[in-house]
Amino acid sequence: MLKVVEKRLFYYFFSLFLFLISLYLIVFQGFIPSIDFNGGAQVEILFKDVPFKDQKDILNFKEKFKDFRITEILKSEERYIIKMSNLQYQDYERFLEKLKAEGINYEDVNFTNISPTIGKELKNKAKTAIFLVLILISIYISFAFRKNTKPVKSLVFGLATLIALVHDVIISLGFVILNKFPLESSIVVALLTLAGYSIHDTIVVFDRIRENLSLSKSSKDLKTVIEESVSQTMSRSINTSLTTIIALVVSFLTFAGYVKSLILTLIFGIIIGTYSSIFIASPLVFEMSKFGKNGKN
Repeated sequence: MLKVVEKRLFYYFFSLFLFLISLYLIVFQGFIPSIDFNGGAQVEILFKDVPFKDQKDILNFKEKFKDFRITEILKSEERYIIKMSNLQYQDYERFLEKLKAEGINYEDVNFTNISPTIGKELKNKAKTAIFLVLILISIYISFAFRKNTKPVKSLVFGLATLIALVHDVIISLGFVILNKFPLESSIVVALLTLAGYSIHDTIVVFDRIRENLSLSKSSKDLKTVIEESVSQTMSRSINTSLTTIIALVVSFLTFAGYVKSLILTLIFGIIIGTYSSIFIASPLVFEMSKFGKNGKN
């Protein structure tokens, strides 16, 4: 039987360590800005003959194209992302004409332009969406587990869920910063997806805890019930996560470009979500029940 409650302090400290590192990265290092939330323009190009070999070539390229106010040039697999402070579609056409005039050939090109106002609006909506998802999921869990959970109150399940979800989101954001992934709308979608995926594992564990509490009828203490429930559901949680990760790994090896950052974030988030469902959310149920004098040591 897995002693998740008995060894809970180890899991708490490990999670706190990851959480504080991630929080530090978010506050003091920050995210790489993307046009999704900051506005601006970018041209994604697949060159036939790459005009950049070193930093000197990039500086020369910026000088030749200074009329287009290039702010940054990034490499993404075989493609290059050229970011500009402001570029309208007619300017984009002039940019392509100048590339041809300079003898720079390309195979494929994609243009994206978002105004700063829309970017700010998207940023606010993304924050609101993440906040609402965390709160609504927690409320739903409290409501769904309102029956047959004695000696655990339904609110305890909701609070444990909320803490675990915040844990997953913050650490996943730290992973995004650490790997220098731009914070794009696709990353926000990944975080929302991970919240839903993580709660699936948590519900499986919580439902087994509720079932075992009902069956035990006070013959076992809460600690034993929780540890037995986690042991009974752990293989299912891990197998489900592994099958999803396998599919994501295949996608990572198949696709190129910025979709890889999305896939890696999903893989990491699934691992963290599975970990928190087993080693954080379940011990927290015991912790908060014990604090409320509902559980037994």
